[in-house]
Amino acid sequence: MRLRELNEVLAPQRDKIPTSRENATKNEWSAIKIAIISSGIWPNRHVFKQWNFIKNGDLAKDDDTGRGTNSVDLVLQVFDRAELFVAKVFEGSEADEDAPKRIRRVCCRLTIYWVYC
Repeated sequence: MRLRELNEVLAPQRDKIPTSRENATKNEWSAIKIAIISSGIWPNRHVFKQWNFIKNGDLAKDDDTGRGTNSVDLVLQVFDRAELFVAKVFEGSEADEDAPKRIRRVCCRLTIYWVYC
C-alpha cells in the first residue's frame, strides 16, 4: 500500500522529466543515478551499468540470493527512469572478509564514473 502511495506522489514529478537526453535541453536532463551494492542481478534484467567485484571483469549477471535483483525491481517500481548501477560484492547471503574492500572499490568507481563520465 505504501509503495502505491509513493507512486501517486512521484507520478506528476516523473512526467516532468524528459524521457531521454535527446528529448531534453542541457539544463533539463538530470537523470537520477542509483547504485545497488548487493548480490548481483539476474540476467533478464537490464540496468545502466553493472560490475562484478567478486570475479573482476565479469558482469554482475548472476544473483545467488535474489536480493540485488529484488532491489532493482523495487527501485524501478518507484522510479522507472533511474540510471541503475549494480555492483556485485556479496556471494551468498553472508558477507565475507573481503566485502568491505569490495564496497570501497565500488564507491571509488562510482565517484569516478559519476563525476567524470
